[in-house]
Amino acid sequence: MLLLFLRNLFENLRDECASSFRYAAEALARPEFRNKYPFFVMVPIAPKRAFWATPKDKAYQMKRNIPYPDHLLQVISGINDIKDKYQIDDKKIIMTGHSMGASGAIGALERYPDIFTAGIASSGSWSPQEISHITVPLFIFHGTKDRAIPVLNSVNIEIAVKAQNLPISVEYLKGKGHGIGSLVYSNPRVWNDVLKVVVD
Repeated sequence: MLLLFLRNLFENLRDECASSFRYAAEALARPEFRNKYPFFVMVPIAPKRAFWATPKDKAYQMKRNIPYPDHLLQVISGINDIKDKYQIDDKKIIMTGHSMGASGAIGALERYPDIFTAGIASSGSWSPQEISHITVPLFIFHGTKDRAIPVLNSVNIEIAVKAQNLPISVEYLKGKGHGIGSLVYSNPRVWNDVLKVVVD
């Protein structure tokens, strides 16, 4: 199994010494996780102030967006390299991300629906009008007190996905803000739920 974790904007703004293994990768590197969740973990690094995926709807573009091209194509290329080198099962590739990385994860599932088996997005955003190709289970987590990316963004995504009878699981973390990544990705229940759909 291959798991990708797309980093958020603020991690990209830090220097190269900043931890690349935040949230999903950091949790899965723990000894107690390694035996139970045997993922290959890939953490792509985007250039400073670059974005993984940007919806066309300007209302859902991040205010800090600048004219850099999106970097999902490089991620897809990296996936192909990893698959060839480690004989990854095509039916067991999971896309995850937090904040800007969550937006990238949703964008990846929408734009490359045949590549991924499931996706996790925490504290993310995407235009609900640009959701029509997500065919694999999407797990969304969002804090109800998020001031960086309001929870309404995930509510609108949930409505759009359910309106098309597409698979989605949403959990709103009551009273939590934007930084819920460590809560989500260190929770074994999250990975158990994802593995159910990946293995099945």
